[in-house]
Amino acid sequence: MRLLRKKPRGRPDYHNESVVQRLVAEEGVDRQTAKHWFDEMLVFLDLCATSNHLLSPPEPVDKAWHAFVLHTRDYEDYCNERFGKLIHHQPSGEPDPRAYQRAFKRRNDWSPSPDPGVWAVPVIDGGGHHHHDSGGSSCGGASSCSSGDGGGGSSCGGSSCGGSSCGGSS
Repeated sequence: MRLLRKKPRGRPDYHNESVVQRLVAEEGVDRQTAKHWFDEMLVFLDLCATSNHLLSPPEPVDKAWHAFVLHTRDYEDYCNERFGKLIHHQPSGEPDPRAYQRAFKRRNDWSPSPDPGVWAVPVIDGGGHHHHDSGGSSCGGASSCSSGDGGGGSSCGGSSCGGSSCGGSS
């Protein structure tokens, strides 16, 4: 049986204090910063759920995503309620420098002027190498995600800036 797919509507309205506290403890940031990262991660998940292309988050969003995934029941319940499917996050191989650029563009389209302390403006030089034009987020390791609806769903691999990537609905 396939899960009903839902298109997220409006700004995510969800809070998980356990995840925010984990970010405070593990990342050494204050509560306000941790909450901001968490909120940006929820927006990123919306972008993933509605994208047909690989997307990669900035490092702070990836850290919040990792913290949320560790709360497996909460994460699964949130994804199923909001999207009708699970957005998986798992290790992968080769980086995809353009995945962050796509995510940044979609985030900017969703709401202009995303926080440059979280969403550094991507720059891809002529050789296809990814870097930032500010001191914002930095690049991380490689992981990926896919939706877990049992059918075609989303799938992706690679990574870029934030160390994770995801694809959206098909």
